[in-house]
Amino acid sequence: MNASSDPAGPQETSTVELRLSAGMTTRTSMEDTGEVVWHEDDHISVLTASANYDFAAESVDGGKASFTGLVTETDASSDVAKYAVYPYTKGLSLNGSTVSGIVIPDEQHFSEISGTSVSFAQNTNPSIGSVSADNQIMFYNLCGLVRVKINTQSSITKITLRGKQNEAIAGTGAADAASEAPAWTAAAAKQSIVLTKADASAFAADGVTFTFVVAPVTFENGLEIILENDQNGAYTWTSGKNITINRAKYKSFEITAKAGDFEEVVPMPENAWSYYYGADGNCLLVKPGQTSGTLDVQPYVVRTDCKITSERYPAPKAKGCKVLWTETGLSLDAAVSDDYKTLTVSNITGYGNASVAIYADADCSGDILWSYHIWVPEVDPTVGLLEYTVDHTGDGSISAPAVRNYQLMPMYLGATKIANKESSEEDRLASIGCYYQWGRKDPLGRPSNFINGQLKFRSTEGTDWPETMRAEIVEGATGALDLVSIDYTIKNPDHFITIPDKEWPENDPDLYLAWTGMQNTNLWGNPTDNYTFVTGKSCYDPCPKGYRVAAADTWWNVTSHHWLSGNADEILSDTSLSEIKDLGFNYLYAGKENTDKTDFYVVTGSRDHRGGGSVWSEIAVFSSGLSCDDSQPDYVAEGFFVGWVAHPRFPYPMSDGNCIRCVKYEE
Repeated sequence: MNASSDPAGPQETSTVELRLSAGMTTRTSMEDTGEVVWHEDDHISVLTASANYDFAAESVDGGKASFTGLVTETDASSDVAKYAVYPYTKGLSLNGSTVSGIVIPDEQHFSEISGTSVSFAQNTNPSIGSVSADNQIMFYNLCGLVRVKINTQSSITKITLRGKQNEAIAGTGAADAASEAPAWTAAAAKQSIVLTKADASAFAADGVTFTFVVAPVTFENGLEIILENDQNGAYTWTSGKNITINRAKYKSFEITAKAGDFEEVVPMPENAWSYYYGADGNCLLVKPGQTSGTLDVQPYVVRTDCKITSERYPAPKAKGCKVLWTETGLSLDAAVSDDYKTLTVSNITGYGNASVAIYADADCSGDILWSYHIWVPEVDPTVGLLEYTVDHTGDGSISAPAVRNYQLMPMYLGATKIANKESSEEDRLASIGCYYQWGRKDPLGRPSNFINGQLKFRSTEGTDWPETMRAEIVEGATGALDLVSIDYTIKNPDHFITIPDKEWPENDPDLYLAWTGMQNTNLWGNPTDNYTFVTGKSCYDPCPKGYRVAAADTWWNVTSHHWLSGNADEILSDTSLSEIKDLGFNYLYAGKENTDKTDFYVVTGSRDHRGGGSVWSEIAVFSSGLSCDDSQPDYVAEGFFVGWVAHPRFPYPMSDGNCIRCVKYEE
């Protein structure tokens, strides 16, 4: 029989016919009985140092076959090392006895269902071997088999197999053809295998066993098998842990799926930037008297404007949850609902803050999908909202409406008490909120004490924070909308991101001073007019449901009433600071309509962007909008306690950790 060759080197013009015989260990396909058989139209690759030859089956006798092909006179010699690969594959290369380019298909097919079991298709199960001097081939399988018996009344269109840790189970790789136990090593790996009927039509699967050809692997956290039906539904079955698929062996599973087990398949949305799990907000506020609360944990679309959407996203479901940390004095339990749609926090006792993360694995062994701040204050922050009006009439740079009404929480996000000038030092400490880096949804701790009882102690190394709250640098974070660093913070919600302590670039100071690598003005609401949100609330906003991070004009026409003013640097050098007792002061909301509104701001300090340590020289409040400083005395900035808000167009403060005030927001 004539056959073509796929030369890997110079060809000779003279060819001869060569016959080879293959033994029974090769698995071309399996019959319903489980018997391994060859097919009359099977082809194999025969490789030498110079060429990859196509050999065709000449005769087939069940598990045995003989092959014939044309080779050069030189390669026909018994002195030339020859190796064989099933099936014939163009592009194979030989280095010594190692063959590269061997494919384990990630898209596998079957033809018709015969009886109660279905074979893998022809050309699916690769094997390899060496050719002896008398032209005999002993093939050895490279793969193992996963056999799945399915019990369902639904018509199936596709079956997908994948590991829970994205193990390499298919793709292109290499193996040693001279080995009697060849190991396939992936060069271009695939993490899932899809099995369909050859013509892609739906098929009945009740009581039928299907077979996947899989690279030998151990699924440490188990594997998933997803059934998709002709009603746009999907059912995911999950195995136990430590499932090992051995070469030339098979592992069997059985799956039963009722019609009600199939859930609607959500198509991938167009122009989606990412996805989020915070439809109810990223903070669960537990008011006094409450001992439980719930959050929606379904995945939704994020577009580049980062606004909250209700469009579903086909992301992994939340199948597990874990309490990441709690402050001393607070305890709680957390669980995900059986339908993976709701997170319930229950048995809450005490006060303080906590963080709960959701995972795609029931045992929480993989990466964090999303996390939530659980805020349990001793007082209700939604009572006694500071209501005031900000009037921008006459300022042509402010978009409509010119008159804006705000209702501000009377305490920082994460604080457990409300303090005033007469409060004890303990209560004032409890009135400090959690620290946030601008644009991040997760709290990064709050102080447990006033360092040295003074305000001039600076620690920029982060050693005054627990290990999990210490700073880490994200390498390779670049781009105006950088998903590298954002994805890192989602998977590591308790890690403070530091910025390298480098000299500021003269023309582009935001090149590395924003924790995102480059500034991203959308993360907390895209305040394009410098004061308010364009529309809606950001999916990364850290405030509870019904509230959002305050816009910068929250502090419009505000003055401070305190006993000390002057240059902050000069005051820091004053040894009399050890006598400071107030640790905060009152602000007067001196707007046109609100001349008697006051609020006490405790000295919060901040976390330094260079090392994540505490800095106790200022009141620092993050907002969604414009930054203000001593050049704008009508704002919060006056005197020693430098009160300021930050906008992402200034990346330096964007990377510090500061406190937050939330304003009421109509969803």
